[in-house]
Amino acid sequence: MPYSGHAMERFCVQDACFEYSDYVRTGCFNQTQSHGGPIREGVEAKITYISSPIWPGNVITRLELAD
Repeated sequence: MPYSGHAMERFCVQDACFEYSDYVRTGCFNQTQSHGGPIREGVEAKITYISSPIWPGNVITRLELAD
């Protein structure tokens, strides 16, 4: 997503898919790569998430990155 854009960032891990944006408040992780977010191709991460009743799909409640 471009820095000035409002598009959603998306990725899937096996059957769990995630969609988020800096411009959508969910109370959960929403920092896109274009705004300095840590999620990138090849980075090992442990993602804790819930299926949100008010947000379509899954929301990230905890993100742990490998060193």
